Amino acid sequence: MRVTKSISSHRDRISIQLIFVSVLIGLCYQSSVSLISNSQSFLLVILSILTGYLGCLSFILNHRLPTISRVFLFIVVYLFLIGLSYGSFFNKEFLTIALVQDFRYVMYFISGCIFAYSDENMASFHSIMKVLSVISIPLGIYALVSFDYLDVSIETRESTWSLSYMLWWAAGSCWVYWAYYALFMRKDYPYAIGPTLFYIVLGLLFLKREVLAYSGIILMVYLFFNGRNIGRSFKTIIALIALFLVVYYFNPNLFGRVYDLIMNRFNEVDNLAELDRSVEAADYLNEASVKQLLLGNGIGYYHQFKDVNLASSRGLLNALHLGYINVLYKGGVVFSLYYIVIFIIIIKKMFSKNLSPYMKVCLGSSLSYFISLLYAGSWTYTIASFSIAAPLFYALSRVNK
Repeated sequence: MRVTKSISSHRDRISIQLIFVSVLIGLCYQSSVSLISNSQSFLLVILSILTGYLGCLSFILNHRLPTISRVFLFIVVYLFLIGLSYGSFFNKEFLTIALVQDFRYVMYFISGCIFAYSDENMASFHSIMKVLSVISIPLGIYALVSFDYLDVSIETRESTWSLSYMLWWAAGSCWVYWAYYALFMRKDYPYAIGPTLFYIVLGLLFLKREVLAYSGIILMVYLFFNGRNIGRSFKTIIALIALFLVVYYFNPNLFGRVYDLIMNRFNEVDNLAELDRSVEAADYLNEASVKQLLLGNGIGYYHQFKDVNLASSRGLLNALHLGYINVLYKGGVVFSLYYIVIFIIIIKKMFSKNLSPYMKVCLGSSLSYFISLLYAGSWTYTIASFSIAAPLFYALSRVNK
């Protein structure tokens, strides 16, 4: 495979290829879950898990990973044992959620440890990201074509969880990495344009406030690293404005309407404590047992709200919508402390001197992830976690160069 041409070891190539196959199967599942039967969906999930973990395990058994990665592997074992302590794996519904979400999310982060192991592995990761970018184009186009553009549908957000919505997740799963790569590396622009455009345009159509938040974070990180180079920063901002105007040109009335609706969604939030995801987190913290708060729920155990309304709307709580609370939800104090440590490492490295452009890409991707925990989730069944993990562990474990 061309995605592993940078890797000299035959055994390592096989490991990376298995992970790559797992990602493709995961993307296929994510894109088609609303179109295929439950048995077909389950088959894709199992294939994704088997190929991914086999690739990860074969690599780990032959290499000694950096300390920060080894600590994460110990935490994965911890999460599994905590989930097992609740007896959750004897419950079919619990096990199904674990297979669809928990095992795959953890698997993608383990793969990040593997890609970050060496520069040749990261080159392979970059090649895989190119494949994801190319795939995002037909997915994004189909999502735009099949989107319901009626004003009523947009205002009421009826298209949420539609096929277009699922394809939006799939098409935009790698956009943050590519946005930073285009800004700092100044090459491979075609691979960045597709995922970025589809994520932003579709996200706006779905009235997603996070689109503006992510875009603002990326721009601030770019200006932080390039504040002294006013000329380059100014040219970049002008190019971004021009790109936005081109998109706006195709349907100014639609985007004007969408802009107003998104601003209204911001105006609806008078008190952050009253935000639905904040209420969800507060209710969990009030209902959780001491064991859940200290040790977490682990892999494969899910809280059931005592509140009747929340219990009926959420069912088993596969994940909280606020990422930083979700870290506590899944792994308790242990997992939370690990997150605090790696966040501090990322912040310290942000202020290092003589950072390479690619280190800035990885640090920017990592910081965007940590900031997003304030308004987005952190434990998902999408392949976005795959795009996050390798830059994160590269930034954590590699020398600033």
